[in-house]
Amino acid sequence: MSLHVTTSNAKPGIVLLHLAGHIAISDETDALEWLLCSFLRQGENKLIFDLAGVGQIDPDAALFLVRCSFRVRGSGGELRFAAARPDVLRPFSATTLDAVLSFDPTIAAACEYFRDGSRPGS
Repeated sequence: MSLHVTTSNAKPGIVLLHLAGHIAISDETDALEWLLCSFLRQGENKLIFDLAGVGQIDPDAALFLVRCSFRVRGSGGELRFAAARPDVLRPFSATTLDAVLSFDPTIAAACEYFRDGSRPGS
């Protein structure tokens, strides 16, 4: 299964990108990066990748997500990752990339971060 991406606004000023399928380096990840950059060019720099529909992430694609996060941070924004299944999170925790990326258990928790500027409950 390939990667499918749709977008919506989670809340005013927060762009939600719904990812579904298998994330592997491909034309689809190139298109996702182009879409991400287009939001940044428009001044949209609060972004959430909804990973609830993702069944698998290839190791190279995990590094691609790190690159996306750094690109957003470089523009003064924040990219958060929400609702990932435990098996999708496993490669990130095994490589400690979960310390570099911002994972939230739900989209609501990611939105709360943007509202408060810190992790909910901290």
